[in-house]
Amino acid sequence: MTGSGITPKGLQRIIYEETGVKPHIIYVRKIMHAHGLSSKAPERVHTNRAGKKAVQNWQYRLNKRISCLERADSPS
Repeated sequence: MTGSGITPKGLQRIIYEETGVKPHIIYVRKIMHAHGLSSKAPERVHTNRAGKKAVQNWQYRLNKRISCLERADSPS
């Protein structure tokens, strides 16, 4: 929903009523986007962060896996 309350379907209907031409919904969205009107709601951004201990555990396990792979690849 845009700030003005116009949705792509609503704009498509208005265009059809005014001109008799029913544009595909994708083109209506492109027109709205080109004019700064977006039908998308703002996306939620994940802001939680793992604690320091969890990050250290993850790094330890990742480094351990990398070292195992490096040992497996090295010629004996």
